[in-house]
Amino acid sequence: MLKIFVVFGKQVAAFYKLSYARKLTALRYYRANTVSRFIVKLVMYCLVIFRLDGLLFCGQAKYDKICGKLNELFPDGYGFFVIFPSEKDRARVYIHVIDECGKRILFCKVALDDLNRRLIRNEKDALLLLAERESLPFLLPRVEFCKESEGMLFLCTQSMPSGSRLYSQCREMPVLFVPFITRNMVNVSFAKLAELEWYKVYSNTAKSNVYASFRIALQSLLELLPEHRFSLACAHGDFGSENIFLVRDDFYIIDWERFNEQAPIKTDEVGWWLGKHHQLIKRLPDQGVKLFKSTFLDTDDLTCKVGYMLALVYMCSVGFNVAVLLVVNWE
Repeated sequence: MLKIFVVFGKQVAAFYKLSYARKLTALRYYRANTVSRFIVKLVMYCLVIFRLDGLLFCGQAKYDKICGKLNELFPDGYGFFVIFPSEKDRARVYIHVIDECGKRILFCKVALDDLNRRLIRNEKDALLLLAERESLPFLLPRVEFCKESEGMLFLCTQSMPSGSRLYSQCREMPVLFVPFITRNMVNVSFAKLAELEWYKVYSNTAKSNVYASFRIALQSLLELLPEHRFSLACAHGDFGSENIFLVRDDFYIIDWERFNEQAPIKTDEVGWWLGKHHQLIKRLPDQGVKLFKSTFLDTDDLTCKVGYMLALVYMCSVGFNVAVLLVVNWE
């Protein structure tokens, strides 16, 4: 029998009624190099190595389907360390595939709704596209397979190399990433910009007045630049430090779900800033807006202002929640 071990995020505790169940929290909530993280990690590997019986589940049929599909995708002898993200109603599951020695060998994302399926397909396309390019200034995961079945999309990539360490968000944005961003830069008119899918998504949302103050501010700037040509380039789309690792002297970058070859050129600079200040923005969005303005918009250069505001537009259009908080609370 395939042994599947499920680790729940902090807000997922629907399995508490089970008499044998114990609650484990995803490793991501424990700081590196702490005793608590070591203990949770040790428990995880013990479950795999000793093949303890028991399936911890949260009582929802869709997770039973995932477990059944894992049996089809992987042969006997593999264990699974499954993380249900703690965000409420998030239709997403992460799976570490572990061999008989307890070593992580593959990483799998499972999408359970249309939004997540679209994001994961985009990540698959991005990884395959970038894998064909030469002289990238970073490493990235290799796609093993991408399969869809019964409304679930499985994207399986190689696990992160051993010895990987998180790139500290206290540092500056890695400068070696800049040549990648600007390699295929193009300049387009506003008419061409407005035809791009991400700008259409923003425009449709803005019509509902959800972004009223931000829309007015951006429109007033655009009217001052009637002949301006806007710089577009490759963007990771979620370029926060949690997606950047160091493998010896090389950068290893994950989570390419929001990649786009025609994003505003300031997108990843803004993404880095959002990742660095996400806790403040979630706690005090009004203060986050003020800090964004003082950081990026305190200049007389209208072209620069528009570039940073369009970066927010892009990140809102691809569902980056921290960016949405800023735009909704714009004053």
